[in-house]
Amino acid sequence: LAMVSQLEAALDEVQDDDLTMARMYLSALAGDDPDALARIDRGEFHVAEVEGLLDASALEIDAVRTQATSLSEQLKASTAQMDLQLRAKRNALILVDLRFGLMTLWVSMGMCVASILGMNLHPGMRAVSPDPKEITNIENWEWLQITLGTAGGTMIGLALSMLGLKWSGWFS
Repeated sequence: LAMVSQLEAALDEVQDDDLTMARMYLSALAGDDPDALARIDRGEFHVAEVEGLLDASALEIDAVRTQATSLSEQLKASTAQMDLQLRAKRNALILVDLRFGLMTLWVSMGMCVASILGMNLHPGMRAVSPDPKEITNIENWEWLQITLGTAGGTMIGLALSMLGLKWSGWFS
C-alpha cells in the first residue's frame, strides 16, 4: 500500500506540471524533427490527452489500492478466526489433561491407602484352620472390606470431583 501511495503522489506531481506532461509526447521526441523539444517547451502540444491517460492510470492505481486493502482485511479476519479456533482446541486439550490428571490423582490416592493398609493385613488366602477349604476367617473379611472400601471411595471421590467441576463450569 505504501508503494501505491508513492505512485499516486508521483502521478499527482506530474499532472500539476504542464511542461512535464507535454514532454511525455515521446512519439514527437522520437521522430526526425530536431526542434520537437523546443516546440514542446513553447507549449505547442496539448496536454489534455496525456492528462486523460494519467487520470485513467490513477483510477487503475486506486482500484489496485482498494483490492489490496480488501485482501489485507480478509487476511486479518482469517487470521483472527484461525487464532480463535486454535485457542478453542487448546482449551479442549487442557480440559482432557485436567480430567486425566484428576483420575490419576484419585487412583493414586486409592493405591496409597491400599498400600499403607495392605502392609498390615493378610488376604486370608492361607489356611489358618486345618481345613484348607475354610477361608472365611476374620482376616479375610477385613481385607475384603478395606479393599472394597478403598476402591469405592476412589470411585466416589472421582465422580464427585468430576461433577463438582462440571457444575462449576469447567466441563461442558
